[in-house]
Amino acid sequence: MIACNTANNRPLSVGFSADSNSIVFKQIDPAGLQLLRQELPADSAFSTLIRVLEKDRGEDTERNIAGIFSVTDSSIVFIPEHTFSKGKDYLVVSYLNARFATAGMLLKGKMDHQLKPEEYLLSY
Repeated sequence: MIACNTANNRPLSVGFSADSNSIVFKQIDPAGLQLLRQELPADSAFSTLIRVLEKDRGEDTERNIAGIFSVTDSSIVFIPEHTFSKGKDYLVVSYLNARFATAGMLLKGKMDHQLKPEEYLLSY
């Protein structure tokens, strides 16, 4: 349910919207997206699947960014409580489309027993 697996194995697409006022998650498995739409309507539920952190460039400090999530017919959109700041990096940690292992890993006996999130660094 949480680990939405794409049938065509396309990686999750994460990036700023055209106006840079939000972060858009695309290429989510349609069945998984429908499940999220039905089962996880609250923003607090999305926070277990997606985290957005603000990072100062050149420093190791990270601050959680508050915001709201919305689900469209083909994507999830994160709108921060406060606008993104120029000169900052944003670390997005997501369990969307995450997998325990690929078919190749299974055949080689290298399956991991923990679901690992994907991380995306967005610079503004």
